[in-house]
Amino acid sequence: MEAGRERRDAGNHGGTIQRFSPGASVILREIWKEKLWTVRPVTVVEDSAEIIALYMAPGTTYTHPRTLEGDQVPRHLLADEWQLVDAVWHGGGALYLGRTGEPPMVIGFRDDENSKFERWYINLQDPLTRTTGGFNYLDMELDIEVEGDFSGWRWKDEDKFQELADKGVVSLQKADYLWSVGADVALRVGTVVARWVDWKPGGVPIRVT
Repeated sequence: MEAGRERRDAGNHGGTIQRFSPGASVILREIWKEKLWTVRPVTVVEDSAEIIALYMAPGTTYTHPRTLEGDQVPRHLLADEWQLVDAVWHGGGALYLGRTGEPPMVIGFRDDENSKFERWYINLQDPLTRTTGGFNYLDMELDIEVEGDFSGWRWKDEDKFQELADKGVVSLQKADYLWSVGADVALRVGTVVARWVDWKPGGVPIRVT
């Protein structure tokens, strides 16, 4: 994290919130069973009461789980052991949009030329939480794919998510809540991301390692 890249804002209940300034290099991590699951170096675009916007640039080296044999990705939320390997993000950049304390994170994926957003994705997850070096969260497997022009959307990995609920990894109450939140965000995602549709990463100091 770069020096001088933090600020403190008043919270809703009189406390202070340590926020990151635009251009700060931070780490976006997933934690499962008190161990790292993924690690992504990202750049802060905005960190405000309204939105947390984080950008992962093309060519970023990030950390991803593999089985101990190293040949495949372990089953999400079902694996007991795994190892972490480095991978390189190919294609266009990815813009992560979320808020602390709320389960959906909307991700905008840019085209291979990184000139525009090609498609949008709604990640249903444990909410973002702040750390001294960035943010933690945990993907809950259930996702929604949204057309680039917001003309339609479809669930993704719903069978895997239902298996997690059936096995008690995700409680039925939490599962019902995430289904409901996902559908609600999907129906209004065009409005949710309206101010970001024409956003471009030019001028933002980008961290790739």
